[in-house]
Amino acid sequence: MPEVGLSDSKGGIEMASQPDLFAQGINTATVLVSLVGGLVLWIMARFRVIEADHLVDYRKEKASSFAYLFWLTWWASMFAAYRFVPTLAVDNQAYVLFILDIGDVMLLGFALCYCMGNETFRWSRLSPLPLILLGLVLYYLFVKGYVWGDGSKPQPLMSLWLAAPSAVLANIALVAFGWSMFVRWGATAFPLLIIAVLYALAQVPAYVAAFVVAPFRDDKNQFQGLTLTSLMNVFRYLALAKFLISCYCFLLFANPRAHRPEMCAASYWPPEKLVSVHRYARRALLWGLTTVGAIILGAAANETVAKILERLSTLFQR
Repeated sequence: MPEVGLSDSKGGIEMASQPDLFAQGINTATVLVSLVGGLVLWIMARFRVIEADHLVDYRKEKASSFAYLFWLTWWASMFAAYRFVPTLAVDNQAYVLFILDIGDVMLLGFALCYCMGNETFRWSRLSPLPLILLGLVLYYLFVKGYVWGDGSKPQPLMSLWLAAPSAVLANIALVAFGWSMFVRWGATAFPLLIIAVLYALAQVPAYVAAFVVAPFRDDKNQFQGLTLTSLMNVFRYLALAKFLISCYCFLLFANPRAHRPEMCAASYWPPEKLVSVHRYARRALLWGLTTVGAIILGAAANETVAKILERLSTLFQR
């Protein structure tokens, strides 16, 4: 999510002209490191520096190799949204949302490929993905042309209509991603599923801050009596979630063949047997990091979502 900066004022809410630089920095750095690290891992697997043919063998390991490319595209879309869109005004909201939508659709593609398996991999089963993007484009054109095109002044509720499908897609994609990892890796990846669900929950106030509040930062009358300082912290929690997801995935993707799950047949339910991880220390690190992260994200998401829902209800009742 693009970061915004918020600061309180007695008359309501005043949006800072500069974003929260710390949140912006850690989010961008996490995304960039994950993207570069993923590319380095792919190159190392390609030149057999490490035993990770499941990331580069597009003939025998179609499901896992194409899933990995989709996973990299997800990080690339977030980097593009963070770095190549300098401002987030009403006029360019749809473009930023579409860039994020591409990554979320790729994450859905990861989940489908990972559950599909190598022997049952079919491109036709991924055909709904471009249709989702086409539907979102048509929706954005409809909102921009018929809702905002009547000459009326843009309102926060209009921005909420514009961003709502993208937020729903992002949440579904993250949960599907976490579930697909849980299906293949069993209890080893259960903390990753929890982190993905909490990350999806934390994106709700992030979308509100970035696409509903930020574009109207100069119009104090839109948010009279509304204080949303707590929204600024949600981007830091999202950065923590990105870091945990990145570390978890790298540790699982880099496992040698003997310690990877079976990917031949399709599977949509986790195995009864725990899939082993290469080293006990690695397993302990995974559980330790994600348990701490889950506690922090859970508390933050619960508090932030409760506050934003309460305050938005006050706003739209005016």
